[in-house]
Amino acid sequence: MKHIKFSKCKNTLLGGYLANFNPEICHDILEFAYQSVIEGNTKVSDLIKREPTLFSRNTLKSLLLNNAMIDIFRTKITTSEKTKHRVKFFETFRMTFALVDNKYFLCFKALGKENTIEGMKTKRFEDIIQGKPFSMSKKMNAELNKLNLKGLPPILFIGFKKTTDFIDFINLQYYFNGEVSLEYGMREEVISISKDIIKPKTNNKDNDDEQSSLVV
Repeated sequence: MKHIKFSKCKNTLLGGYLANFNPEICHDILEFAYQSVIEGNTKVSDLIKREPTLFSRNTLKSLLLNNAMIDIFRTKITTSEKTKHRVKFFETFRMTFALVDNKYFLCFKALGKENTIEGMKTKRFEDIIQGKPFSMSKKMNAELNKLNLKGLPPILFIGFKKTTDFIDFINLQYYFNGEVSLEYGMREEVISISKDIIKPKTNNKDNDDEQSSLVV
């Protein structure tokens, strides 16, 4: 049985919702996110191997990979009774944000050389890594206003490090003042369910009936 384990790497936040953030409260959702990165990468890698000339540009590969992860994640969320009422999806400026429990956004992003998210040097990107309110489309803004939220929720990134065909690791990150202020490592571990073996008592020599071991 496979299970996602979280390990706290960093938390320098002094206040706000994320200061006492516990990923276990949304374990099912984050596990779907983890699985979506792995499955999305496998799906896209197989496609590129079959049609290498169609995806020769790295920018196209990155776009395809991100879209695959989001599509898989959306499908997992919306088809699960446990999660479909907890997550709302928003599209703005070619980015997809998943609002979890009206508390925070989830967003998929590749990690660069410094194991931090990569993005175009726009004001929107700079605001995001500074932890400031960021600009969004009128449609997304209107949809959020209907929820009567107290301020704009923070963004947690599902940051994945990819080399060649493989995903090296996946971290959950929040940025503030231009650096990672909250980070959890996300790792897959195998949980073995052991079964007790009950051995029968030794039969008397006089007893011709033999009992077999019972496995519970």
